[in-house]
Amino acid sequence: MEISRKKVLCFALVVMGLLVVYEIIIYCLFSSWTERGAFGDTLNAFFSILVFGGIIHTIMLQREELQLQRQELKLTRQELKRTAEAQEKSEKALSKQVNSMERTAMLNGLNALLIYHTDERNRAINGNNALIQQSSEKHCQTYIHKINLLIEEIEKEKSNA
Repeated sequence: MEISRKKVLCFALVVMGLLVVYEIIIYCLFSSWTERGAFGDTLNAFFSILVFGGIIHTIMLQREELQLQRQELKLTRQELKRTAEAQEKSEKALSKQVNSMERTAMLNGLNALLIYHTDERNRAINGNNALIQQSSEKHCQTYIHKINLLIEEIEKEKSNA
């Protein structure tokens, strides 16, 4: 229930106009100040009623505002809940991405080592160096085994997901 400034101003002007008319009537009807004063006391009761009405109106407005605030708070809680759920999903996705990147880095590193030792082995074969050839073949087998284990682990996780 919205009250515009124009309505409040109009109401205040009407009350002031009535007050002026009231004073003129009192001045014309009563000749002595004592009679005017006694009759003027009724004006206090009139203003008391207006003030009481204003207080009741203010309480009603505050009640409406509290209801609106409660509704807004409820909506805010729902939005925060949705945001928290989305953030949890995002966190899980980011964790999976980090895990995937770590495995990719491990595979790339193992692949680079495998290529290096394969090249070393090929050079040892060409240079007739059996000791380097055996060492490089042993390293190659180790890296191939690690790569296979990592691939099995990735496939196992895919089947569980």
